[in-house]
Amino acid sequence: MIRRRSAVGFSLLCALVLCAFAASSANALRGTTAYVCKAEAAPTELTNGFEDEHCIKAVSGAGVKRVHEEIKAGVKTELAVTNNETEKKVVNSKFKATVGGMEVLLEAKNFVSCAATNVENKENGAKQMEAAGEFCGEFTGVEVTKPLKCEVKAKAIALNEKAQAKTVVKEPKANEHEMYVEFTPPAGKPFTTITLEGAECPLKGMKAEVTGSAKAMVTTEEGCSIREGPTLKFLTGITGMTLKVGALPAMFEGTFTARKAPEKEKEGDPVVLTTTNS
Repeated sequence: MIRRRSAVGFSLLCALVLCAFAASSANALRGTTAYVCKAEAAPTELTNGFEDEHCIKAVSGAGVKRVHEEIKAGVKTELAVTNNETEKKVVNSKFKATVGGMEVLLEAKNFVSCAATNVENKENGAKQMEAAGEFCGEFTGVEVTKPLKCEVKAKAIALNEKAQAKTVVKEPKANEHEMYVEFTPPAGKPFTTITLEGAECPLKGMKAEVTGSAKAMVTTEEGCSIREGPTLKFLTGITGMTLKVGALPAMFEGTFTARKAPEKEKEGDPVVLTTTNS
């Protein structure tokens, strides 16, 4: 986990898709709340908000173009998650594992979540607010870069439905906290099962079940001086990433942005996370 004095790397569901702010009290039991970064049509000189679509650049007054709108607690909000970051830059997703004693490398050009992907603000067992929900989706444009002459059917890998995502906030010591989004597969199932194909593929017919858990991070800092908006990043080397194929560790890298599901074919607003005092 990446740590700063009052901010920490945030390892989603993106998924879910997100900006994290540190709370003002160093001793409070912090929680997390999901907000929509929505357009502000009539800002006044007293309006505080942001000048960009992803609620990254804080401003006040007439320059405000976007503001935070809290997602009502207990209400599941459908999300649309894709493999991009701010400014709509698309980032290929990468997966590495050992299958049948051989190294397997996959790279996917696209990701789109399914309609069952959602987020909900609720109180957890520790009396913290958390943003949690279910996710699923499909990677497409998948290429097997290693071993050669292997492929996956239709160049696509689908995630099992009802996988879980939730925000986690931990405070190892005063003036420091850790926040991340943790992803786990559906009960009794893997995240996905990858089957390698190809007439000359040395692993033809081999199936790789991906289990364990994954963490997504986003940069955040006290006072919101550093943040990456509704962007979830899965990076190699994140502490606590426990993805596996069989008994061996696997690695996943990817960048994702979550938005509210589109309405009437109009792209939804980004969804961001904010740490709070409860």
